[in-house]
Amino acid sequence: MYYSDPPYVLIAASLLMAAVCCYAFYKTLVGTLQDWSKRRSSRLLVLLQGSRLKVPLLGITLGAMGFLSGSLLFFSMPPSFAYSFSAVIAGVSVTLVWIQLRTLLRRLETGGVKALKLEELGLGEIPLPGFIADDSK
Repeated sequence: MYYSDPPYVLIAASLLMAAVCCYAFYKTLVGTLQDWSKRRSSRLLVLLQGSRLKVPLLGITLGAMGFLSGSLLFFSMPPSFAYSFSAVIAGVSVTLVWIQLRTLLRRLETGGVKALKLEELGLGEIPLPGFIADDSK
């Protein structure tokens, strides 16, 4: 009844779900980190690794999985392949994101903001041989 052959409803609903959960994830993370910067309580960072972030992250994962599977179904992939492939991709992605987030929160807890060394993440320091010629020498 609500299913269309190209699954437009699945794609749109999944995209909306991922966007709403991403906003909740962002607001929770930013709000808790602002509280932590004022109080410097390690309890806040431990609470952040609990269900306060896991629930929105699960919503983002389910939304991404639905969007990816709907997109694969749109291109006439078999449903079993579309759902299983998107579940594997979303599962691996969310696992890697969670591991990286926990690592950053541990670094933040032990060494403060200076332990993150955000300047190392800039692209200006990555050498790209053969692409950029340095004529200043």
